[in-house]
Amino acid sequence: MDNDKSFVEYMNSQCEEIRKTCHTEPEIFDWIQKNSKEFRSIYMTKKTIWKSKTFWVNAVTIGIAVANEVFKVVEVDPNLSLAVLGALNVILRIVTYSAVKLK
Repeated sequence: MDNDKSFVEYMNSQCEEIRKTCHTEPEIFDWIQKNSKEFRSIYMTKKTIWKSKTFWVNAVTIGIAVANEVFKVVEVDPNLSLAVLGALNVILRIVTYSAVKLK
């Protein structure tokens, strides 16, 4: 709970700084962009790559592509495959809330 409270206090102080220093919408966006790494490091917990949905979707895609190349199981349109993989990665990026660590 202390971590949650300190995070809320930190965010409140940052909002106060934005109110004092930013007077237009572009200034607010610039401030957020300049400070986004700091925000991410505070609120994004890191998980191992093995728990990453994005990693597994891409690993399975590679496995299917290699297996299909070797065994010629299914005739697949490469453009459709790229579109589906791209859509999956966009969806996963939207629902992702934690960073990945390699160790």
